[in-house]
Amino acid sequence: MRCSAAWPDGWPRGIAVWLALATAAPVDAAYVAAARAEWGYRLADLEPRLAARFTATATRLGYSGKQADLQWAALARLAAVAGRPAGQLDRPCFDAARDALAAAVRAGRGRLPNTLTTPLHGLQATLAAMGILDEPEGRRVTGRGIPARWENLEGLAPALAGTMRRYLAQLAISMRPGSVALADTTLRHLASYLTAHHEDVTAAAQVGRTHIEGFKAWLAARPGYRGRRSPAATTIGMRLGHLRCFFDRIIEWGYDDAPARNPSSPATCRSATARCPASWTTPTPAGSWPQPASCRPCSTG
Repeated sequence: MRCSAAWPDGWPRGIAVWLALATAAPVDAAYVAAARAEWGYRLADLEPRLAARFTATATRLGYSGKQADLQWAALARLAAVAGRPAGQLDRPCFDAARDALAAAVRAGRGRLPNTLTTPLHGLQATLAAMGILDEPEGRRVTGRGIPARWENLEGLAPALAGTMRRYLAQLAISMRPGSVALADTTLRHLASYLTAHHEDVTAAAQVGRTHIEGFKAWLAARPGYRGRRSPAATTIGMRLGHLRCFFDRIIEWGYDDAPARNPSSPATCRSATARCPASWTTPTPAGSWPQPASCRPCSTG
């Protein structure tokens, strides 16, 4: 039974929230948007193992403890709206719950605050790294587009797109779908930038340090989410970490289209939060592809 926007008199709000999450009963989005309840605390009480795994994953992706907590609270609210356990929010349920919650918040406040959109953006990356969401960047609250599709990129730079897609296919052998999807988005961002601003670059072997520096500036200049002037530093650091691992691996694996040296140096992505994803820096099972020695967290020195 769907919960109404107001609970019966005498019901402490915390108990109502706990029961909704415990029973996976769908809660009206208007109530979730208005209720000042400790959503994250209640969900952690019910799902301690999932909470610990979520925090560890968010930390490995470079998010701070506060950012991870805000993402976790957002996950609890989406699970309540969807009427699904937090660990079972597939893409359709996630999108539907997110849109319903966003509509309720907009109706009540007249706008979508950063305190909602920023955690939701990070939440997608964390859930994708956990393998809960296969697609980390689907349709967003902000309505902004995603990078060009591979079909379009192959028509503009077939050699570059071919190398990138071959690399992604190799990653898919031993990495979670969510992690591969994150790398896919980053590579499409780079390919989109190169085809738009460096038409002479049609292959990975032609990418140089100046192109990566230009890509970094291009990322930083892109509008952020709901009022942010630029993307979060963690997002930029994650993208640059993906690129360093990409070039490290295609060089070590001996791709014909590999550059002579990695154009993405540690200094390019040096910051307190810019690290290669932890799932890319740990040993892989025996028999899978080798791990490049240089694909490790970027130096902060």
